[in-house]
Amino acid sequence: MLTITEKIPIITFTYEGRMTMDDANQYISKLEQLITQKEPFAILAIAHEDNSKNREKGVNSTIGKWIKHNKPQLTKFCFGYATVTTSTVFALYKPMTKLIGTKMMGCPCDVFVSVEEAIAWLEQQSSYATIQ
Repeated sequence: MLTITEKIPIITFTYEGRMTMDDANQYISKLEQLITQKEPFAILAIAHEDNSKNREKGVNSTIGKWIKHNKPQLTKFCFGYATVTTSTVFALYKPMTKLIGTKMMGCPCDVFVSVEEAIAWLEQQSSYATIQ
């Protein structure tokens, strides 16, 4: 289940349990809405478990294709993507995840174990936000 909350410019996506195609479509719809507004934004993704493997078939492909197609707009408007996870494995691979996420999304990405750390990082990133 996906819950979306907004505290502009930070949009929070909270994942609980298995991610479905409906969740993926909600995620994509919100990102499209943000890009259309043509204002800087940041994403705070909170996963209470490692849901990257616990996804309905097609979710990763659908999101991946959308991100690849919209990377120029994400690069332009998204000033940071912070992931908060309780997964020790995900946190262990933080350097690799940070590098791959940044390359894939086109904006700075990082992984945190607390929401407070993630928000502080996003607030710091906002000072670098410029729309080209």
